[in-house]
Amino acid sequence: MINGPALVVETNSVMARIVSDMLTQIGVSEVETATSLRETITKLESTKFGLIISEYATAPITGFDLWRVVTGRDDWAATPFILMADEERKRHNITRFEDAGLQVVLTKPFSVDQLRNSIGLVTSKNPFESFV
Repeated sequence: MINGPALVVETNSVMARIVSDMLTQIGVSEVETATSLRETITKLESTKFGLIISEYATAPITGFDLWRVVTGRDDWAATPFILMADEERKRHNITRFEDAGLQVVLTKPFSVDQLRNSIGLVTSKNPFESFV
């Protein structure tokens, strides 16, 4: 499914724990969390992650901006990335996300199955195999 630990970027520690627990439920054995941009960058520079899941509403930059940073660095660009956003933020920004090439925006709240399917989409060479 993923090659390496998962990184959950979430400023809300309760939500970070929920997402971490969901990842554990679906078989991801190593999950790290980051609650700030500084912590996120430090972790990215020291660990090769197999998946990044980031909340949209992070500061001082958004999770979308973080995705652009990640995809702009050769050493991080291939890391599967899922953006989490509430329905209103997703609806308001969906065209911008799609135009930029962001593959998956997971609408909060979400289920374990929705998370599993989203991971399948970002880690598969054939994004449609999750639906077969």
